[in-house]
Amino acid sequence: MCQRLISCIIALVVASRMSHVGYTKLCDALQRQRVARDTRDAAAARSFFGGNLDHLAAQGMFKYAKSGLPKLMNKDVDVARKWRELLTVDCALAQRWEGSPLADLQSSLLPVRSLRACHICVV
Repeated sequence: MCQRLISCIIALVVASRMSHVGYTKLCDALQRQRVARDTRDAAAARSFFGGNLDHLAAQGMFKYAKSGLPKLMNKDVDVARKWRELLTVDCALAQRWEGSPLADLQSSLLPVRSLRACHICVV
């Protein structure tokens, strides 16, 4: 689980001891955070590939088949999930991302992994 998410949960639990925060309110807050994270990460992926998720460097990660026809993902949650997966498995792409000016705007994108954690990289 993302360290930032864990910190947020702890903060909400601590806050709930000071004032009652119900289960529903806690779940709603976590859902809003996930939606914000996915929106931010999907925007980062689209920016990195110049708005073209079918870019050669994307390695087909954003493609799927529906009724036998190839389609491109368009939902932020799906694009964000595949973007995070792509950054985890492709160290060269992750290094290019981390070195790009767009990454500074998305500084919270890679809190759970570093280049050393990539199973392909030898650092």
